[in-house]
Amino acid sequence: MGDNKPREMQAELLITSFLIKNNFKVTKPTFDEDGADLLILDGIAEKSTKFLKIQSKLRTIDDKKGSSVDVPIDYVKDNFILFLYVNRPCKDEVLYTFFAEDIKLWNENHKGYILNITENSILLHADKIFSGKVVGKIQERLVAQPLKNYTTIIVDGIFLEKAIDATRNLYTEIWPEKSFQKPSLQKVIHEILLYNPFKHAKNDINCVVFMSSHHGLENVLDLPDPRSQVDDMKDIQLKLWKTDELIAFQVLEQLERIFMSENIVLVADDIIYEKPLNDLEAKGVELVLMKMHGDSGSRLYTNFRWCDISYPIGKALGLRGGEI
Repeated sequence: MGDNKPREMQAELLITSFLIKNNFKVTKPTFDEDGADLLILDGIAEKSTKFLKIQSKLRTIDDKKGSSVDVPIDYVKDNFILFLYVNRPCKDEVLYTFFAEDIKLWNENHKGYILNITENSILLHADKIFSGKVVGKIQERLVAQPLKNYTTIIVDGIFLEKAIDATRNLYTEIWPEKSFQKPSLQKVIHEILLYNPFKHAKNDINCVVFMSSHHGLENVLDLPDPRSQVDDMKDIQLKLWKTDELIAFQVLEQLERIFMSENIVLVADDIIYEKPLNDLEAKGVELVLMKMHGDSGSRLYTNFRWCDISYPIGKALGLRGGEI
């Protein structure tokens, strides 16, 4: 079986180019959720933004060979759009746009909705060709969407490792006879979520942990296998990134990608974040910071709401509420 990755990347780049030319703000989502390869952002309000989920496909057909596209039924919601780039040898490539109501008219099989594509059948979809009318429909659909539905926790793994060590040392001095358990990532996340102020959002939680190859977060924290479903992480989509690059740059890049489309809880406490965070705060962005208290050595000062990370970590270590 051939590698489809280059074709998928080609489709995303072509579709992104079309959208940007028509003044849409386009970004990659944190996770490929419900088939979302791309997001179209409203971008009108800095503090909160509406978005549409985009799935991109590229198919090649000719006089002798057709193709097909299938979309799982669960993906097809009001904020879902399928962009289909049809490549025909010796002819111009054409971009087709299918909204949820269009896809629901396709045939159904065990894969979901399916569209068979041939030289003749594609002519029946001439009204779906990307045009000014389609652009207007996308804009209308975007305006009609609800505001931010998702909360993403971004974790600087180097800071979390230091914070766990510092918290354990702090409470060892306070409770010298107490033994502490090795915390799990899922327990720390669940404790952090108790401080989540975005109660208006749906219970859809993403968590991205950036880990340095030169540090040992796994030595102080039990990490789940992201390839397996963990019972107490059912409502949380987890992504672990291990890199040789500077963690702070990875965190800031992720933050820049999603600050308009997702509610954010940032677990970080390096002074390198101060100016970028203050720039976001000046734009009216809403974010919650989990960091160390100034008395514990924090030098990161912003106007964002913040919580002392030692409280959720203390609970994850096994302390009770009255012991923290």
